[in-house]
Order: sequence, then C-alpha cells, then structure tokens
Amino acid sequence: MSSIRHFCVWDTETTGLDPDKGHEIVQIAAKALNYFDLADHHAGEFTVLIKPQHPELADPEALAVIGPLFDRAMKEGLDPKTALQAYLDWVQKLNHQNKVMSKPVLVGQHTKFDVKHIVAALKKNGMWTSEDDLPWASNLHIDLQQWAFGFFESDPNVENFRLDTMNRVMNIKGRKDKTHDALEDVRLEAEHLRRYMTFNRKCRKMMIIK
Repeated sequence: MSSIRHFCVWDTETTGLDPDKGHEIVQIAAKALNYFDLADHHAGEFTVLIKPQHPELADPEALAVIGPLFDRAMKEGLDPKTALQAYLDWVQKLNHQNKVMSKPVLVGQHTKFDVKHIVAALKKNGMWTSEDDLPWASNLHIDLQQWAFGFFESDPNVENFRLDTMNRVMNIKGRKDKTHDALEDVRLEAEHLRRYMTFNRKCRKMMIIK
C-alpha cells in the first residue's frame, strides 16, 4: 500500500514568532505513531534542547510562555547543527521503506509555525537543500488545529481551537503548569490524533457502499 506512512507528532519551543527577527528554536520534541493501529512506533520519542545563539533577541512574551525551559537550553542545549541533525536522523527511522512515498507525515498544532522555524534553522546552519530532501513528506501535514475546527466548529461551548481548549473538550488531562514543554505537548497531541483518526476510520467504514 503506497499510502502507508507513519506519523511524526512533533512540536517546537522558540524564543519568538519570527525567525527573520532572530528568534530561535530552543527545543524540538516528537513522538512516533504506527500507521496501522496508531500505537507507539518502535522509534519511540525524541527530544533535544538547543542552545540559543542570540539570546538577546528573544521575545519577552515568548520567554514567559516557555518559562524555565529557556534557562535549561542556555545551560544544557546542544549546538544547533548537532541538534537538528539528530532530529533529521530520528525522523528517518520512521520511513519504513526508505522511499519518497513512505516518508512519515508531520502532525502538530499549527504545523506551519513549526515548519517555518525548522526550515529557517536548517537554512541558517547550512543544512538546507530542498523540501524534497527532508525526511518527512513535505506536501502532507496534519494540523490538529484545523481538525479541531472541523469537528467542533458548531459547538457553542468551544471558544477557540487551541490545544488547552481541546484538552478540556475531549476530557484529556492537560499540561502540568502554564509554561510549555514540547515533549509534554506532543504526548497530548498524539492522543488528539489517535481520537480523530479512530473516529475518521470508523466513519469511513460506515460510508463504504457494498
């Protein structure tokens, strides 16, 4: 089956919204899920802290969101190029046939944001060639925020489609505290994906005309 692609649920924490203003990734985290049953893939989880090269350019509002993670990245973070290569190598493990058509699908909350930052980081560190050479499917992303809209847009009790809101709506235990950690978020997002995909697959079976 050419459509079989495993899922890479991922998230980043950054020092701001705009890499063009010098905002940097300080953490990448990911969790792998099997295509077939949405169970944990044998590649497991990935997380890495990245040492900021320009901490003076960090947005104070972003630092308030990530909290003590910034200080940890300053002390424990790896060189950006080393950390990025480690992530690329880990994602490659999800390509079960080592072919273009079996590259994993990226899953996240507002994936365009994370993709924008990692592409900028790859280019900045001389690691960018083209989208075709990335270890994930460049033309297939699942944005959980869009899926949340699709499922809950008519619910008057849903004020927005953020991760915290969807945790409450789906009765999923949320973050331990207000500050963000990418690994904690991908674990939550993986549960969201499982529920959406399970429901979607059940609906598809019901719609098949025999």
